[in-house]
Amino acid sequence: MLHPCGALATFVWQPLMTPAQIAFLLVPLASLAVWSCWRQLAGHGTGYAAQPGQTRWNRHVAASVSLLSMRLIALAALGLILLGPSDLPDGDLDDQPMSVTVLLDLSESMETDDCRQLPRWQYARDHWLRSPALARIASNGYVETYGFAEELFPLASNSLQQRTVPASAGLLSYIGRCAREAIQQQAMQRDGAILLLSDGHDSEELEINAIASIARARRVPVYTVPLGGATNQHDIAVIAVPMQESMLPGEPGAILVKVRQVGMGTSRTTVRLRGSGEEQSQVVEFNGRDVVEVRFDVQREARGQYEYEVVADALPEEHETQNNRQAVFCQVDERRMRVLLLEGQPYWDTKFLAQSLRKDERVELTQLTQVAEDQREAIVSRSDGQTAELPASPEQWGEYDLVILGKSIENLLDHEAAQQLRNYVVDQGGHVVFAREQPYDDQSPAGRSVMRALEQIEPVEWESGQVENLDVRLIPGALSGSWFAAEKLGAAPQDVFGELPKLTSRQNVVGVKPATIVYAEVVAEDGGASGLPLLVSMRVGSGQVAAILGQGSWQWSLLPPSSDTVVSFYDTFWSNLVRWLVQGGEFQPGEQASLKLSRQSMRLGDELTVELSLKQPIKETPRMKWLAPDGQETELALQPLPGRMPRYRATVAPQESGVHQIEALTPGLIPAQQAKRFNVYDINLERLETSARPTYLKSLAESTGGKMLDPDQPESLLDQMQRQRQIRTIPPVPEPLWDRWTWLTVLLSWMGAEWLLRRAVGLW
Repeated sequence: MLHPCGALATFVWQPLMTPAQIAFLLVPLASLAVWSCWRQLAGHGTGYAAQPGQTRWNRHVAASVSLLSMRLIALAALGLILLGPSDLPDGDLDDQPMSVTVLLDLSESMETDDCRQLPRWQYARDHWLRSPALARIASNGYVETYGFAEELFPLASNSLQQRTVPASAGLLSYIGRCAREAIQQQAMQRDGAILLLSDGHDSEELEINAIASIARARRVPVYTVPLGGATNQHDIAVIAVPMQESMLPGEPGAILVKVRQVGMGTSRTTVRLRGSGEEQSQVVEFNGRDVVEVRFDVQREARGQYEYEVVADALPEEHETQNNRQAVFCQVDERRMRVLLLEGQPYWDTKFLAQSLRKDERVELTQLTQVAEDQREAIVSRSDGQTAELPASPEQWGEYDLVILGKSIENLLDHEAAQQLRNYVVDQGGHVVFAREQPYDDQSPAGRSVMRALEQIEPVEWESGQVENLDVRLIPGALSGSWFAAEKLGAAPQDVFGELPKLTSRQNVVGVKPATIVYAEVVAEDGGASGLPLLVSMRVGSGQVAAILGQGSWQWSLLPPSSDTVVSFYDTFWSNLVRWLVQGGEFQPGEQASLKLSRQSMRLGDELTVELSLKQPIKETPRMKWLAPDGQETELALQPLPGRMPRYRATVAPQESGVHQIEALTPGLIPAQQAKRFNVYDINLERLETSARPTYLKSLAESTGGKMLDPDQPESLLDQMQRQRQIRTIPPVPEPLWDRWTWLTVLLSWMGAEWLLRRAVGLW
């Protein structure tokens, strides 16, 4: 606390009212005091003047003037108090040491040597990591250095001193993800900041707003340094995937080919599809487009796995031609997929869903609908003598590859039938889709009975209440390999869902179960329902379930022909979902051993999951081998999985592009030996599109409260950090000097003394 007699050099005034108002209040009081003194002297002057020597008169005048002075001093003190004299102390400067977390991009695009003829990562190391600015911050604070590509990892100080920073530490660059992780770590320090050295290639394209909200909440600005310029290579690359997971013998199918170009402008090339001695070709004209899509029709008459090769003719100016070709596999199965659709409360959703599945030649649909209390409708499509009856035994449930549930299924299933449905998933490897939210009415006794039987296979915990008028937001990391991934739809899912009508409603849920994967969320107009799951799946025992936690998706089928990218989305969505679940099942008819690959085509650097399932134990331990394109054979370690049936899992991470093969040996079972092939392609957009992207870095910096810095001015970081400290300096708060007990005591004593003296001499 400041002493009332402290130095006045830092005085500031905080008047309780304007000076004019103070004067208007005090001047009349002072005038009144003067007038009162004059009146008293005038009224008693004659009497005092008649006395010899005028002694009493002089005393009276002296007392009146003295008391008037005391009163005027009290009024002046009151005026001073009303002016609010205050002391302005020095600001509370934060003396905590500054801390900087340096993130050095070491992805493949940082190998481009366009920074004064140095690779981008090396220029960053030599001109920034060893700059005097960082040295000064480190001398009085903390500097931590990390490298990143697909993940964040610490860089040892000796690696910087010996110029041994590992280059090309990853194929891709997840700038947003790694920056967010660093922000969460940096928030533990005060006066902290992130220094991001990169060329701006974010392979994941994480939403900047999501990063900015965390950075601002934790007061951690990101300062970015853009490295590199416009130095794209001249190249083309192909990515090919089958449009269907599998086909029937004689069923038309298609292979989607995306031809991506960099620096080719208006060039053209020819794309060829080769397989079984046949060849198809299509001319591709880029016309300035980055990606051009073509489709090749394929059709096979016998069951099996068929290999095709897609080749784009090389152009003279290409940087590399290895990525011009890719192998792709198509699976042909003998029988249709058998789907059972159960609906206890018919509505538009079910009607359009059934119509969509009937368009798919690969699907044999049985539809049972309770249209009234005593009336049930049964429709069978493409059945070979199959009757439309509700399954009454585990064997009858097992005849179906997939069961789709609508609403109020307690009108169709009793508790025993619901238990059989649960066992169909858990024990028999069946699949269930909850197509219209919660499938039963938990307010009725029959519904609660079905609920108790099915709760084990439900991917969420239901709650009463609904949210209406919803948009759909996809979860980017969960799309790969799902039934509506880009390669399955033939278009980017984000673009497709952006054009679809809103869902009419979504039922509330308490939460998702631990094994549930969320593919999409809902976004309500008022923001209140944002972030809640909409499209989910979950593995249960030997089977798998999926759920659409909303209603109104039937409107997706009523789009105008002008919407080219989404006009057939509804049919494709359901067709792919059925295939995705059924093809992920354990066994095909007649099989006792099943070998499943998580994908048949994958990017170099990704992991492949392989699962081997047996219907019964065998004496010998099953074996699994991995054959690489160069002929190298690797014995895979099998990890047993829990469950009633013997199941094993292995993972492989190919480091070589080309066609690989997985072989499984299961002596005594049918088949005793089986093999599956998969293709690994090496398409790295960072190697193709090497031009720096400063716009992304500028947006990231400014949205987090930082700034994009000049690559040639490392000292600007120190300036920005000092400005940051000044901004965070706590501004001084004026401290009133008059509200002290000493001042109050003096003023009250003064006024009391003046009043006592006035009474003592007979004045008023």
